[in-house]
Amino acid sequence: MHPNIIPLYDAFLMPSTRELYFVFECMEGNLYQLTKSRKGRALAAGLTASIFYQILAGLDHVHASGYFHRDMKPENLLITTTGLADYPASSLYAQRNSPPERDVVVVVKLADFGLARETNSRPPYTEYVSTRWYRAPEVLLRSRDYSIPVDMWALGTIMVEAITLKPVFPGDSEVDQIHKICQLLGDPSADYGVDKRGRTIGGGPWPRGAKMANDVGFAFPKVRLRL
Repeated sequence: MHPNIIPLYDAFLMPSTRELYFVFECMEGNLYQLTKSRKGRALAAGLTASIFYQILAGLDHVHASGYFHRDMKPENLLITTTGLADYPASSLYAQRNSPPERDVVVVVKLADFGLARETNSRPPYTEYVSTRWYRAPEVLLRSRDYSIPVDMWALGTIMVEAITLKPVFPGDSEVDQIHKICQLLGDPSADYGVDKRGRTIGGGPWPRGAKMANDVGFAFPKVRLRL
């Protein structure tokens, strides 16, 4: 078993109720609880890097094994603290001789594979996938043909939340969720041109997304990013 995947120890039926029980490794909490417990105090940069690496390692194992998770969110990333460590001061504003950042050491394990699917399974998949705040744009647009990229989108939103201690796209509906994504990343348009550095202004073209939006009667909000 991969060290960043929660192991299943046993499964049994309760004789009196015929309920099915699963026995997993006991973990201390989850990433959501860890970030909430900080009360505004940022995680050490080295701790954030460790968390990211462990999630990525577990997710890579899942994908390499022919599956994708479909429900990546902080609550499904289980954590156990194993002590304290002095992480190198790696802030962009840290001085050369800045003291190390003391913080916890954690073990991270991916859990809750109830929505997982094989990558070579035949779509369409069910519409529900992941908690809304971590849902990829194609799923918000009701696509039923998606794969590994939805996990990678969720991972990106999770890591921004771990750094800032607040969700990056806290939409209160699917439409509001898409609007919040466009406000930060731009809408899928190619008519904004480029900035002084030659970088595309706006979200860039996404023909498939535009078609999906049209199919469900949705119009992307026009957002011109200021870079």
